[in-house]
Amino acid sequence: MKIKLYQSYILKSFLYYFLIVSIIFVTLTFFLNILEEITFFEKFNLNIFYPLLLTFLNTPSLLYEIFPFIFLITSQIFIFNLYEKDELNLLKVTGINNFSLIKIIALISLLLGVLITTLFYTFSANLKYNYLSIKNKFSNDNKYLAAINNNGLWIKDQYEEHIYI
Repeated sequence: MKIKLYQSYILKSFLYYFLIVSIIFVTLTFFLNILEEITFFEKFNLNIFYPLLLTFLNTPSLLYEIFPFIFLITSQIFIFNLYEKDELNLLKVTGINNFSLIKIIALISLLLGVLITTLFYTFSANLKYNYLSIKNKFSNDNKYLAAINNNGLWIKDQYEEHIYI
């Protein structure tokens, strides 16, 4: 299947806006999380290494939860920019209707969603596990041994040198 010129343009534009919106959300997530970690570690009188490390470990899992909003905002910005540059009319003149445009955007979003769910989720879950393990060492009440997510309640316990989750 050969990609037509307009499909290539739509793909590149959508991926560009997706990258920009993702970078903005990564930055926001990073700064909000670093403030939370600094607040947590201020009673331990440690250097900035631990809050930075934990922020880098936790940011991908937080970003994974925000991805639906990133897709929504990306689609809105993409369509708005097509409208502002009067490219929607240009596409209509060349025979591309709104349904074809939505179909291309939906296909791109579906493929990105599958990649994010399979690859990025595995990566972020491993980092989240390390995040919870490190943060639990500084907690007196072991409240970071449990994690609640969409899959349920996950509890980590160590019994006779075996770790059970």
